[in-house]
Amino acid sequence: MTQPVLTVPPGAADLALGADADVLYVCVHSYPGPKPEGFLDTDLTTLSSPLTAKALILDTCWGAAPAVRRTLAALRPDHLPPLALLASPHSVPFDHHVLAGPLLEALLTGPRTGPWPQRLTAAKTTALATNELAAHTRRVVAQFS
Repeated sequence: MTQPVLTVPPGAADLALGADADVLYVCVHSYPGPKPEGFLDTDLTTLSSPLTAKALILDTCWGAAPAVRRTLAALRPDHLPPLALLASPHSVPFDHHVLAGPLLEALLTGPRTGPWPQRLTAAKTTALATNELAAHTRRVVAQFS
């Protein structure tokens, strides 16, 4: 069964890109510089699983680099529409993935009716209540205690 959203932790991009999900949210480190060909934990050129997700959100530096886009396009089966890719053309902070993943999941799986501000507030409340974010909050509080 297709999952609506699959949030992929660092180090698991190679396993997730072929997963059966509508939206993949992948948070990884890329190689330094504006022309990466893959991610630090994944050599994209060695992947063989088809990329069937409707959308891919790459929370990585230079995820929109031409070599990355070409490699992802090669993983896309011809019978599917083009992949919707949301990725940065430059470097991005790595620490915001802790909230971004749960927030995206809450937005994409939550109610689709009502005014946008209320939907966003409800999604943020849901994301902040996740075990992942609670564990991160405890780690951050412990670091500064």
